[in-house]
Amino acid sequence: MDRTASTPGRSRRARRALVWAVAPVLLFAGCSSPPDDNAPTKPSPSATPTPEPVRFSKLPNPCRTVSEDTAKKAVPGTEDAKGEELSSADTTRSSACLWTGLKENKDEQEYHFRSLTVSLRRFDSELSLGSGDDRASLYIKDQVAEIMDDEANTGAKPADLEDVGDEAVTVSYTVKKKDGDETNEYRQQRVVARTGNVVVTVDYYGAGMQETKPPSAESVKKSAELVIAEALASVDATADTPAEDAEAGDGTQGGAEDGKEEEAAEGAEEDA
Repeated sequence: MDRTASTPGRSRRARRALVWAVAPVLLFAGCSSPPDDNAPTKPSPSATPTPEPVRFSKLPNPCRTVSEDTAKKAVPGTEDAKGEELSSADTTRSSACLWTGLKENKDEQEYHFRSLTVSLRRFDSELSLGSGDDRASLYIKDQVAEIMDDEANTGAKPADLEDVGDEAVTVSYTVKKKDGDETNEYRQQRVVARTGNVVVTVDYYGAGMQETKPPSAESVKKSAELVIAEALASVDATADTPAEDAEAGDGTQGGAEDGKEEEAAEGAEEDA
């Protein structure tokens, strides 16, 4: 008998083996077929978010935000109407200028002391913290709270100021301080105003030395509000992107400043 001749059983087994060998190749070819050109494409990732633009990328010199004439009227007897710039770690973010003066009337034995500080603070927009404008608005609240939370300050009365910057608050209060053997009463005013992403803070106070009467609360308030208006105008002049209503605002604000300047000058003369 020829051993090479195939038998029916052996033939069936060979065909079955061939089928199992070919099946994985067919399955693989089906899984690796090219994608359908009409299949929907995946959406592209969204653009990276960027911080909101701000009006101010820098700050002006704080001592140049107030004219020498205004400084002399607000601080009678000042020896340096140009002011003294205070130190700052980063003047593009914060800066301040100080004026002080003692006006003497020896014939009447009167001594009037005044102090004025103009501080500037700028905020950038940050994705994790918010826009520069919103951060500046929160800073106004902090500046007011600083006065209200200090137990040494008495009679603190905050009030909103209309038509001053984007928003503004003024606070009148009194502080008693011991100067050597005498205790003097200081009439003080803090005015905080925002223009865009910059906050301007004016701290102004007056006292009468050696039993001289302190200035009236109203005259102190008028002088501080005169300074804030002038300082805001100086800051606005340095804006990278002017406000839409800058021209209309400048005309209105200029008239208001002129009126306030006359009132402040009159108040200073009355107290002095």
